[in-house]
Amino acid sequence: MTTQRVDTFTFEFPDSWLTIKYDDCVFYRNRFGQLVDVKAVDVLAIGHGLFIIEAKDFRRYRIQSKQRMSNDELVLEIAKKVRDTVAVLYGAYRHENQELSEFCSYLYSQTVRPIKVILLLEEDRPPTGHKSFKRIRPNLLTAINQRLRYLNVHCNLHNCSDVPGNYGWTVR
Repeated sequence: MTTQRVDTFTFEFPDSWLTIKYDDCVFYRNRFGQLVDVKAVDVLAIGHGLFIIEAKDFRRYRIQSKQRMSNDELVLEIAKKVRDTVAVLYGAYRHENQELSEFCSYLYSQTVRPIKVILLLEEDRPPTGHKSFKRIRPNLLTAINQRLRYLNVHCNLHNCSDVPGNYGWTVR
C-alpha cells in the first residue's frame, strides 16, 4: 500500500495507483506557491479514475466550522482549490513536467474520463437528533457540485467512516 499523510489523516492506496501529496509537489511549490491566493488540494490519485481529494478536520472546532459550512466560505475554498489545481496541472502539462505528467495526461486526454472531487470532512457530531447537522452536509455537497459544474466532475462528501469500498482506497 502507498500511504499519503495529510494533517491528522492517513490515506492508503493500492501500490498500483499513482498518488501525490499535491500541495507538497515541487512544481506547485516552485512555480505557483509564491503567488497570492493560489490554493491547492491535498491529494491527487489515479486508480479507478482521477481522485482530487481535500481533507478537513473540523473536530474540536464545531462552532467555527459550522459558520464556515453554512455561509459558503468552505464551498468557495473547495471550489478555488480545485480550480487552481486544474490550472496548475495545465501549467505542468505545458511545461512537460515529469512529476505531474501522469495526472496531466489523464486530465488532458482526448477521452472524457471520470474525475471525482472528494471532500473528506471530519467534524464533531452534535447531540443525537440535531436537525441542522443532517441538513448542512447535503446542502454543502449541493453547493460544491454547483460551483464545480463547469468542470464536469463528480463531487462527494465523506468522513473516514463512510468512504465507499469501491473507491479502492481507505483513510483513517
